This record gives sequence, C-alpha cells and structure tokens, in this order.
Amino acid sequence: MIKSRSSTAYETIAQELSQEISSGTYRPGEPLPSSSELCQRFGVAPMTLRNALRLLEGHGLLALRQGRAPLVLARGDEAGSKREQVAKRLHADIIGGTYAAGSTLPSEQELMQKHSASRDTVRAALKDLEALGVVVRRRGLRRQVAGATGEADLAYLRTAARIREDIESGTYRLGAVLPGAETLGRTYGVSRPTVSAALDQLERSGVIERTTSGRRRVTEVN
Repeated sequence: MIKSRSSTAYETIAQELSQEISSGTYRPGEPLPSSSELCQRFGVAPMTLRNALRLLEGHGLLALRQGRAPLVLARGDEAGSKREQVAKRLHADIIGGTYAAGSTLPSEQELMQKHSASRDTVRAALKDLEALGVVVRRRGLRRQVAGATGEADLAYLRTAARIREDIESGTYRLGAVLPGAETLGRTYGVSRPTVSAALDQLERSGVIERTTSGRRRVTEVN
C-alpha cells in the first residue's frame, strides 16, 4: 500500500489507484483505463498521471506498456519482493509485446537501471523467467525471449492446464481452497515461480479467485 502524507497530486492519484488495486477493482492481469480516461477522471495533465503510474510501477503494482494501457501486476497488499516485482514487470513486457518472441533482452546493466534494482535481483528475476520457460539463455549470448513455439509450450501454461484438469475431474471441488504454491510445485513437479504464474493464469480465466488470506479458491467447474 502506498502511504499517505502531505501528498502531491500524483501521489494522491497513485494512492487512490493503489487502494482500488488492493480492493480488487482492478485485478492482476487486467489493464487500467486509458491515460485519457484517467486524466479526465482525476482532472490532471498527462505528465501528472504519468508520474503517478511510474510510482505504482516502482511499487511493483503496474507494468507500463508503450501505446497501451498499464497492466495490473498485483494487488496493493501482495506486491511481493523486489525480485518478484522485476520478474512480473519483465513478464508483462513480454506478454505486452515490448520484447517480441525470439528477441534479445536488454543487458543486465540496462535492466538494473530500468527497474532500479541490483544486479543480483535482476539475475534472480531472469532465472525465475527461465524457470517459466519465458526466457532462454544461450551460451555466450544475452538472454532471449523464448521463440514463437506457441503459448501451449510454456511450462506455466502446461501447469495451469493440469490444475484445471484436476478441477474438472473433481480433485479440487467448487469452493475448495487450493494447496499452497510449494505443495502444488511438488505435486506437478515444477518450480514455485511456475506455479505462481499458472495460478495467475487461472485467476485471469475466472477459474479460481484469491481469498482475503491470499490463497486461491475454485470458482468455476466446467
């Protein structure tokens, strides 16, 4: 949550949007309204709004996308560690097309500057994305976005499909709270970042929802 004090206009806007993200008005994976709509809503200039959105991006709540509405990454009370924030923002940039399939990612130094993070944090975030199958590392070369082999080949989407199958088969019934990420990782033989991304995908699809305690509950059974 962004703390209030004697706030400037952009900090006040950031605080209000942060509260709406926390309350679920804007859910992870969903875009915010367009910049023009937000400027009209708050009665501010584009630069003021841009500063507010950058503040939210710095807290790991949003991914800013050129020419597109910002993408919500997490609720305000669960933005996660800096490592998780950098990984989510990079992932959102890949999904949003900032880094196309097969393209080379910026250098670690460039990513450090962009995300205001240490080299160790950037490297750990990149390793999380490698575990998801979103980023690949080739000997002697910079990391690249995984080639356009189809989303179904990504580890987290395969895991999401397996969890969904288990929901449909009755392993996890309607209203049931899913096991934690570590338990699911052991069940499906994947890393914790892969499980987290799979659960985010199922949440965006409306199959599960996040409870007030942060766990995921089944909301749809086909």
